[in-house]
Amino acid sequence: LLCRPAVEAAMYPAGSRQEADASYELSVLAQRQQPVTILRAPFVRGARPFTSSPTDPTLSVRLGPQAVDVLMKDADHFIPMTDPKIVAQHLQGLVFPARSSL
Repeated sequence: LLCRPAVEAAMYPAGSRQEADASYELSVLAQRQQPVTILRAPFVRGARPFTSSPTDPTLSVRLGPQAVDVLMKDADHFIPMTDPKIVAQHLQGLVFPARSSL
């Protein structure tokens, strides 16, 4: 996860409050100019909680050219739990880019 645990926890009861703002983490990540892969589910307006992704589709653009956006059309909010092999492949691609099968 990108956020500090306190930020992640604060998003559930008070997603719009100041302590749930991940702007600082995003700015640090953008400044590092390191490879980033964003795995996200589609956003579905009015969907039940956790069945769609609140991740901004333009996040990879804001993080710079080293960021890649991967829209997983059949996924929900729990990508690491429901698709661990895909997550592992993407992690392997970040750690060992020459060996990546993606």
